[in-house]
Amino acid sequence: MERDALIQLLADGVEATTAARAALLDGGAFVVWDGSPSAESLAEIYGRRLRHTRRIGLETLDLERAV
Repeated sequence: MERDALIQLLADGVEATTAARAALLDGGAFVVWDGSPSAESLAEIYGRRLRHTRRIGLETLDLERAV
């Protein structure tokens, strides 16, 4: 995926995607893999991330909504 295409996809105004879009516009690195994981796999990953960020006191951008 081209950087400009990804930047366009992240233009929905949601706080988390706005931050990701800004990072890309600032030259941040990114990787897009072929295929897609199962919903169960993503729920497990996001749940683990949420528990970890809460445990260490790190503020997130709408991670609760993703879980």
